[in-house]
Amino acid sequence: MLLRDDGYCFACGRNNEKGLHLKFTGNPDRSITALFTAARTHQGYQGVLHGGIISTLLDEVMAQALIAQGILAVTAKIEVRFRKPAPLGVALAATGRLCEKKGRLCTATAELTGEDGTIYATANSVFSLMKPEK
Repeated sequence: MLLRDDGYCFACGRNNEKGLHLKFTGNPDRSITALFTAARTHQGYQGVLHGGIISTLLDEVMAQALIAQGILAVTAKIEVRFRKPAPLGVALAATGRLCEKKGRLCTATAELTGEDGTIYATANSVFSLMKPEK
């Protein structure tokens, strides 16, 4: 399967009018961070960011951490731990990092934090490397 970016990725696609429009920053430790402020349209319970959006944020920064190191892969398994309800309307930072590349698999971790350092969620993931298309 050939993976192509047509700008409609829900997390980062510039052409997706309903997407999150995430922008990524590389950090000195080779991790990747995306800042996000959730609106009411992203809520689960009143005033709380929906867990599916949190999972999307964490998945995307882990994938981007791999891409930044030249690794093309897709999520094979993700485990998210929700530690505290994440509020709407405040700046949140999702940071992902590659842990290990072994054979055709990579592992990565991510966390969603507030400006005060509160950790709202963490994730661990296994990615399956894509074969280059000829």
